[in-house]
Amino acid sequence: VHDLFHEPGSHLVREVPSGMFGSARNYILDRVFREVKANGTSNQRAFLDEFAISQQQADEVASRLVEEVVDISDDSLTSQMQMAAILIKLRLTPTVVLGYRVSGDNHVSNGLEVETPLTLDMMATYRDFYEFANEVGVWNECLYGTVSVFGRGMHHTGNGRGHNGSLCTGLLFGEHLQRKVVGGINLDPEFRKGACVPFNASTGGLDNPNVPVEQAEASYVKSVMKAAGVPNGRLEVRVKDVPAVDLTGTT
Repeated sequence: VHDLFHEPGSHLVREVPSGMFGSARNYILDRVFREVKANGTSNQRAFLDEFAISQQQADEVASRLVEEVVDISDDSLTSQMQMAAILIKLRLTPTVVLGYRVSGDNHVSNGLEVETPLTLDMMATYRDFYEFANEVGVWNECLYGTVSVFGRGMHHTGNGRGHNGSLCTGLLFGEHLQRKVVGGINLDPEFRKGACVPFNASTGGLDNPNVPVEQAEASYVKSVMKAAGVPNGRLEVRVKDVPAVDLTGTT
């Protein structure tokens, strides 16, 4: 082992030969396999069989993953979103979470000159994700959702716009979703920042509201789960007594 990893007479570490760990693992697994097959219990043999299958599957997935990511060379948001599509394509995870900045901090953005190009860049990123997801064949399986930590005021404060904890928006994209605006904003001039108002979960409109403002976030979460195909019975286990908006219907 020393000769493999070190130059003779020195402490310089050499590069590990390609495939060495895989070969070592297979060698050890073969020896253990023979021993367990000869002397092990039925549970031990079953576990070893499943382990061998899982290792083979892991090798196959790793090989496919390397092939898929060969063109991703940075950690930009576009690359991260492409990686998310690849993970979905390979069935490695049901959900991918990314952090991003749609428009940055616009408190001191004179004339929103900082916010505007960042917003346009984010729109271009959405377009690139849509095109890439279609290219790898997973767009019709994707549900893309955004969650913001707070809204922005409708009026300028200084050179930008202030935080607004009474207003927040979420966006959902998916091949199976209809186009719909859900909820609304109180634009009373006396309330300078604007504020969310109650809405009707069946129509998405403001008439006959059944979702109060304090339940709006929970309703959004439940609506995302519903759009993702979570059964109604399970929805009630995860988020109780809050209406979900059906974004796949015709209303």
